[in-house]
Amino acid sequence: MQFTKTLSTAALALGLAVAGPLMAQDAAPAAPEAEASQYSVAELSAFVTAALAVNEVDQRYQVQVMETEDPAEQQQLIEAANGEMIAAVEQTPGITLEQYMEIGQAAEADPELNARLIAMVQDLQAQTTQVE
Repeated sequence: MQFTKTLSTAALALGLAVAGPLMAQDAAPAAPEAEASQYSVAELSAFVTAALAVNEVDQRYQVQVMETEDPAEQQQLIEAANGEMIAAVEQTPGITLEQYMEIGQAAEADPELNARLIAMVQDLQAQTTQVE
């Protein structure tokens, strides 16, 4: 069931990119709908790399937030996760936080772009799995 796991991870990473906590930061204005061809392969590759890094941070913090019963502590964890997610995007070569948000919003509006990004995530994960 590796394909299902890969697809789930891809969908989660892209979902985070579009609807995740970074959206709450209002880092970028709403992007107009864009076509998949508007972005270069390099831009989309950087987006995928950043989305996977954001997903990794999210997975680490989700467990901690769920295990914490104190609402104040949960809020602190969420804020720390948001900061790490932003840093993960900013540390990814070839993409800014604004570009990341724009591509994420465009992927939400454009099924072709979303499918292309999911395929890129699957390819990257397959390469990573082969190296391990």
